[in-house]
Amino acid sequence: MVLIQKLLNITYTPNKQTTNIVYKDGQTIKTDKVDGKTDETIPVDPTKDVPAGWKIIPDQKIPETVKVTPDGVPTVVVKIEHKTITVTPETPEGDIPTGKVPGDPSKTYPAMESITKTPTRTITVIKPDGSKLEIKQTVEFTRTATFDEVTGAVTYSDWKFAKSTAKGGKSQWDAYTPQAISGYTMHIEQKVGDKTTTISSIAAADVT
Repeated sequence: MVLIQKLLNITYTPNKQTTNIVYKDGQTIKTDKVDGKTDETIPVDPTKDVPAGWKIIPDQKIPETVKVTPDGVPTVVVKIEHKTITVTPETPEGDIPTGKVPGDPSKTYPAMESITKTPTRTITVIKPDGSKLEIKQTVEFTRTATFDEVTGAVTYSDWKFAKSTAKGGKSQWDAYTPQAISGYTMHIEQKVGDKTTTISSIAAADVT
């Protein structure tokens, strides 16, 4: 009897496994799947696929890689929050959000309300020769508008005093004393809206 030697080769193929990168804001907003095989180290870069209109909350400990083990792969949880754009009076017009909302294209940003207002008192002096001198007293207030890139909502800050033509830069219209002209009697009329009244002097007035 002749014995024939047999060689049996046994090999192992690593199992394919999947992990999830889960973007959360209290609830799950998006889940991305990442494939790997047992004993592989899978790179993790959640910054590449953040949902539109969202941003990653800073100072999180997000692993750069995950190890695939025979028992599976740990889920990577990434905390996110709404992205916002804050518009100030200095923001170029082209940078003000318009059109579709990135996080919800079914919505459109509303038109932004005014973020500056300038109450103005105009003093017009009509001289005896008919020439006119115009003095404009202004006080400027500003605020900011914040656009939410997920909901499309726009919120506004409180109005704040910015600048004025008053002496000392106060939030007021300064008193004004017209020049007295010999041989002429001065008359001062004040018009507010459609109402005109006669006043004796032009006093300072706080503007808020």
